[in-house]
Amino acid sequence: RVAFFENPEIDRIVEDHWGAVKVGTPEEKLAEMRRLNNDLRASEGDPNHGKELFTKVCAVCHMLNGEGAEIGPDLTHSNRTDRDFLLVSLVDPSLVVRKEFLQFIVTTSDEGLYNGVVVEKTPGSLTLANANGEKTTLNLEDVEDIRESDLSLMPENLLQELQPQDLRDLFAYLLKTE
Repeated sequence: RVAFFENPEIDRIVEDHWGAVKVGTPEEKLAEMRRLNNDLRASEGDPNHGKELFTKVCAVCHMLNGEGAEIGPDLTHSNRTDRDFLLVSLVDPSLVVRKEFLQFIVTTSDEGLYNGVVVEKTPGSLTLANANGEKTTLNLEDVEDIRESDLSLMPENLLQELQPQDLRDLFAYLLKTE
């Protein structure tokens, strides 16, 4: 989260780049989980189409069965058979973030602003991976400030763009254990 900088210039840059950042209230998240649960109960999903959706939407950061990226947690051995666990993780990804997947916000001496998960750190450099899977290596001599964010790199509204059938397909794939 960059809101804690309380800097109008940084706020403007963030809004220009990402749009207005809005974190849902607990009530909004609960309502979203109920809506998604209703969509999931409406009919069966197609795991084959779900795999295509996973590759397009999730594999940018997550690995499943050896496919995808390692920016976020590997989902292969996660609690994928628990639909409620998956819903909470998708609707409120910042609720629980494992230490190795914490997001950091880095400012540099040239007023650069970077965010992402630390994927490599050497005595002289720091490499961050952002939510698009893009990696940026920064010279530590140029880093002015590093702050831990309380927000997950995974956006809260990731499922809002999916049609109900796409949601069912994605969950059919994620819940599939074979």
